[in-house]
Amino acid sequence: MNSGEIPNLFPVDEKIAMLDEISARARDAGQGENRDQIYAYFVATCRENLHITLAFSPVGDQFRNRCRQFPSIINCCTIDWYNPWPREALYSVAHRQYSADEAKLGISEHLDLLCQASVEIHTSVAEVSEDFYNELRRRNYTTPTSYLDLVKTYKEMLLHQRGIVPVKIATYEGGLKRLKETDEMVSDLKESLITLSPEIEQKEKETQIMVVDLEKQQTLAAVEEKTTAADEAEAQKMFNKVAAIKKDCEEQLATAMPIYREAIGALDTLNKNDITEMKAYAKPAEEIVLVTNSVCLLLGKKEDWDEAKKLMNNPNDFIDSLKKYDKDNIKESLLKKLKKYTTDPKFTPANIARKSGAAKSICMWACAIDNYCGVMKVIKPKQASLKEAE
Repeated sequence: MNSGEIPNLFPVDEKIAMLDEISARARDAGQGENRDQIYAYFVATCRENLHITLAFSPVGDQFRNRCRQFPSIINCCTIDWYNPWPREALYSVAHRQYSADEAKLGISEHLDLLCQASVEIHTSVAEVSEDFYNELRRRNYTTPTSYLDLVKTYKEMLLHQRGIVPVKIATYEGGLKRLKETDEMVSDLKESLITLSPEIEQKEKETQIMVVDLEKQQTLAAVEEKTTAADEAEAQKMFNKVAAIKKDCEEQLATAMPIYREAIGALDTLNKNDITEMKAYAKPAEEIVLVTNSVCLLLGKKEDWDEAKKLMNNPNDFIDSLKKYDKDNIKESLLKKLKKYTTDPKFTPANIARKSGAAKSICMWACAIDNYCGVMKVIKPKQASLKEAE
């Protein structure tokens, strides 16, 4: 600001290019031809044509410190001091600010009064600030910015209150309405109570009569309770008997059903190829024939290998017929004939597994049927007794 030059502002290459560009103008102006003269011409031209405006606020110590650090601010500048805004200017600014949100804030009727109040607040603070300085030698500045902040803050607070007040009004109106409704309800209840008083007295008399009747019934109930207690003891005895029978049935079924489920699980492992492989035997082993004959017996077919092969013509249907076999309705005569197979020492899954895996699974099924029917022969009479007791 003092010399018009900022040291080391331009890199060397840019500075050389700039000096080459203005060298002709420097010669024409008679400022010399070496680089220092040309650069001095450039700086002088900039000083004559470049004008800078600086604005500082007097608030605080910052302006004083800058003047102390940079004396050129005082020595090389033209200083303009701006006086405080007059009341007319303050009024005009406030009027413009409030008018911009006049409808939103709802201040149409009070616009002039608000403008005057804003001016009065600002000017009164300025006057009191002067008194404050005279007494304590400390400055409190009231600037245009503080005036604009005053107007802005008032607008924000007013807008906020405009949103709160209707809510509060609605709340109070709702409370008053509820109080009115409650008062009307209490009045109606009082009238109803007066009207119903005779009926209430009549109901009270009827209730007293009912109490006497209930006391008589309680006496009769006590007698009946003794009789019921004896019946209850007899029923409990019968219940214990039924529970024992039911438990016995369930325990015996628990021994047979796992074997049957294991046999069904073994059938689930069979597939078409297993049955086809067993059917393909021209001369099957004696153990395999025993197994197929037992199946033919249960399915009501002739007990020989040829008939068994016919049954196995459709492997899937054959396996399904075994899985869905009605094990609960087998004739006693059929079970007696089945015993000749299941009691044969050769008719064991472990023994037959040496001849055929498929025959082993079918053997397990036949043994499970025999075992299940044996258990059911014992259980069925107990189930009949249980049903009768229940």
